[in-house]
Amino acid sequence: LWRQAGPFVALTPRIPGVRWTARFHDEIIDAVEAGEPRRAKRAVQQDIEDTLQQLLKSAIFEDE
Repeated sequence: LWRQAGPFVALTPRIPGVRWTARFHDEIIDAVEAGEPRRAKRAVQQDIEDTLQQLLKSAIFEDE
């Protein structure tokens, strides 16, 4: 999932008004190193969701 969303996450710093953070990355790394896949999964989901919300806040949809 992270690999699929990664390209969009990587674009966020270039979009005006989008606040990109890596706040979940340490949690992901810690969970993987600790062998805790469920915790890693939650952190990846949170990372993607946070970025999605930032993109949606600044998105301009053609039908608007």
